[in-house]
Amino acid sequence: MTRQEGSAFDRHIQVDRARVDDLWAEYNEGPDVEESPSEILDRHLYDAVTDHDPHARLSRRLQLRVVGNTVHTGRLDIGIAYELFHAFSQEVNGAAEANAVRSAVSFELAGVSKGSAVMHLVPSTQEERPDDQQLDLTVDPLDEILSTITDLHATAEEEGDLRRFARHEGLVRGLRSLALALDNHDLELEVGWRSATGRHRNSHLSQRARQHIRQMWEVESVTRLFDVSGRVVKLDLSGRFDVKVTPARNSKRYEVQVDGEERLVQLGLRLGENIAVRVREERRVNHLGIEQAPTYHLVKLRKDYALLDDETDRQ
Repeated sequence: MTRQEGSAFDRHIQVDRARVDDLWAEYNEGPDVEESPSEILDRHLYDAVTDHDPHARLSRRLQLRVVGNTVHTGRLDIGIAYELFHAFSQEVNGAAEANAVRSAVSFELAGVSKGSAVMHLVPSTQEERPDDQQLDLTVDPLDEILSTITDLHATAEEEGDLRRFARHEGLVRGLRSLALALDNHDLELEVGWRSATGRHRNSHLSQRARQHIRQMWEVESVTRLFDVSGRVVKLDLSGRFDVKVTPARNSKRYEVQVDGEERLVQLGLRLGENIAVRVREERRVNHLGIEQAPTYHLVKLRKDYALLDDETDRQ
């Protein structure tokens, strides 16, 4: 739409009939159009406002719709809301890291409405308006972040290959936290984002997606035996001791676990003495290829030329 110049009494809205016809043609095509009717309207609204002001932008908004038996229409328990916001914030931070967004990114809750419970969020910082002489070439980092998140959710919903996101560990850990929060209360989540240019990004996390995420986080144990020689630098009566391989400050250090306080005392270890131990390294790896920190367990101890088994008492 364009505004005709004139006096305050003469001004009126002039309708661009061709644009209106195009709008309703797209709007009425229904399922054959990939965009939803609301996205079509927002895109045409953006075209209209930028005709008047090339630097104009729509307000950015994010909606999280929560569906489940524990959610009452337009209301959400504060504990559930905290779990969901905390987990979703992890995802946002992970997506920001994946897109090399260095500035702080956060959202503010602007309201909750009906439709199960729809939480309306807005960016905590407003998008900067460029000067008239400045070229508007900046990519909105929030749009990049929400694009990554909705793509991640869509992959989980389609039971797709989540391993392509695994190199961004913070992102997939955020997804797992969100799935766990939804599992705790048997909820489903719909995410809807409108960018400053009217672009919509949407995703859904159903029970099917949550099951797929659980399967991808199932772990397998991988073990190996090897020998470690070094100096005892820590004794912990909870059932572990530390061996430092060399005196260097940055030397490799192993925390070796034994079967409880009594067994540790039976070993008769002293701080500062040199020992050799055979350890069993246990690594737990999930189906995404993400590995937990390895643990080391005592198999045998060589001290004063005697080889002691962890499974037998020291004489």
